Amino acid sequence: MFFQSLNTVFAFILTLGILVTFHEFGHFWVARRCGVKVLRFSIGFGKPLITWNSSAGTEFCISMIPLGGYVKMLDEREGDVAVEDKPYSFLSQPAYNKIAIVAAGPLANFLLAIILLWIMFVVGSQVAVPIVGKVDSNSIAQMQGIQKNDIITEINGKQTHGWQNVEIQLLTALTNNENINMQLQRDDLAYNIVLPINNLEEKKATQSAVNFLGINYKQPEIPAILGEVVANSAADLAGLQPNDLILAIDETPIQDWNEFVTIIRNNPENELSLRINRNDEQLLINIIPDFKLTDTGKIGYIGCKFKVINDDSMVKTVRYDIFTALHKAIDDFFALLTLTAKSIWNMLRGLMSIQNLGGPITIAKFASFSMETGLDSFLYFLAMLSISLGFINLLPIPALDGGHLLFHLIEWIKGSPLSEKVQLFFLRIGVSIIVTLMIFSIFNDLMRNL
Repeated sequence: MFFQSLNTVFAFILTLGILVTFHEFGHFWVARRCGVKVLRFSIGFGKPLITWNSSAGTEFCISMIPLGGYVKMLDEREGDVAVEDKPYSFLSQPAYNKIAIVAAGPLANFLLAIILLWIMFVVGSQVAVPIVGKVDSNSIAQMQGIQKNDIITEINGKQTHGWQNVEIQLLTALTNNENINMQLQRDDLAYNIVLPINNLEEKKATQSAVNFLGINYKQPEIPAILGEVVANSAADLAGLQPNDLILAIDETPIQDWNEFVTIIRNNPENELSLRINRNDEQLLINIIPDFKLTDTGKIGYIGCKFKVINDDSMVKTVRYDIFTALHKAIDDFFALLTLTAKSIWNMLRGLMSIQNLGGPITIAKFASFSMETGLDSFLYFLAMLSISLGFINLLPIPALDGGHLLFHLIEWIKGSPLSEKVQLFFLRIGVSIIVTLMIFSIFNDLMRNL
């Protein structure tokens, strides 16, 4: 548990560090191109831990609190500026330069997302083939004739190599409140169906798009064979070993891993008799599961994992040449950007639950999970988060880049900047909005994880 927590913290810091570095570098690079003197480029806040200086006089530093970063430019609002340095201050720049400098941060995040997706498609990513598992009774999918073991090959004209593509295309259709044209394959024969989608207000935002339609992922059949056995756990102390095949518990035959886990979970602190097969020899082992406390009470656990057995029919590698990968990366970028924008718009309209907002705990957990899953998953997660960060920063909320962009656009149109009093008034409103959203997202995190 301790090392898992360390991995989660490391994944969170690495994820935030990459995104913040690119965002702030966008501001920095364009500011230097516009002739603005940059005093400090900091990754993190608080006391600098590591510092070095460039020939242009910029101090680069990595600071103590790894929860963001900033670029400090020469600016009369933050201190005295010598007369000879005034042409190099941010405040002295024409409005269009200010707009370019402010917009560069979010645009850098968008560029990073495209680069990450490009790398992922060139290197190759393993995807779960979208084979339909259980179809829920009386669901949209069942009413349209979708059956178990059907393979989803295309949605609204877009190929779906994996469940990830399926989710994106379904979410896009759901947020647009448009019908879903789906192509499927059954026993080597292709067929098409149309899933009618109406009344977005009735959709359950807490579900994935696939689950909402009544479709469940097909899961590989996992035999009850032990993989890792945790040292000093109930399984270890009882004498269980990797590669043991569980045949029965209290003479109840065990068909697969899920059946085995269910019985263990339902019997905390109750002695059980396991009949196992080890090296073609059957043995009886008694075990008393430990317990964990959950929202529903005690559940049993013994400290072991299943043995991973790869099923090549359910997983495939998707890889493209560098030019096709770039086209695919740009295509996916705009799909994800559009989906992000429409999802936020639907939240503002009350058509999507604000409970979908995630905070630092959610980001940390997904970062850790994606790193453990593989490079392709981590790159995709970084790309999605970078798009979200870039888009949210462009929202016209004072204190965000989008709010400053709005101020400078008004300055460009009217020929003079808004008064500091007006800017300060809206800045306070913006900070209040951001703090409220942060508190709400952290509350959502705690409710999901406690």
